[in-house]
Amino acid sequence: MSLYATISDSDESTKDRDGGDIATNSGWSDFIRWVGLLDGPDELNNLARYGWSDDAAQLIADIDASIANGSPTADQKSIAQGIKTIAETMVDGEILTISDGSGVADTIGAEVSA
Repeated sequence: MSLYATISDSDESTKDRDGGDIATNSGWSDFIRWVGLLDGPDELNNLARYGWSDDAAQLIADIDASIANGSPTADQKSIAQGIKTIAETMVDGEILTISDGSGVADTIGAEVSA
């Protein structure tokens, strides 16, 4: 299974934009572990912990600093650069969300129909 990015408007006035695949589950887990070892990139930590970011400029700055100072593996760096590329397309008021596509509604529906 893969994790993918979606960019949405904070007031939901426009249709979500697909940001594409970000990582495999194991790749994302490894990326989260690496981010957790870094000292202080708040917006990148927010994205890793909670799966969203609403501050593209800070996220980009955090990614640049983390790549420069955090000794990522090639896969971690690739994921970070992919997220940065997506964040660079964001405008004010947009939110970047990372998801595997499953959610409470999907889980409840599966349980009810099972």
